[in-house]
Amino acid sequence: MKNDGAITSVASFFEVIFRYAEKSGGDDPTWGFSDMQGFSVAGSALKRLILALLPKELGKDVKRIEHFAIKDISVSA
Repeated sequence: MKNDGAITSVASFFEVIFRYAEKSGGDDPTWGFSDMQGFSVAGSALKRLILALLPKELGKDVKRIEHFAIKDISVSA
């Protein structure tokens, strides 16, 4: 997984798993986690595709704008 770029490190991967497990309320958290990761990767791939189709300078502007997007990184207890 690390060699293919699916995860940055084993420790960060387990952190994602544990955070998901703490929030999961479904009967089968394995499928939920799998779906969440799949959507995340698919969204990232779609974003790269759209950026590749944009003129080069416009794509750079979009990447700069992303730095100002608000993201919720809180850990719910």
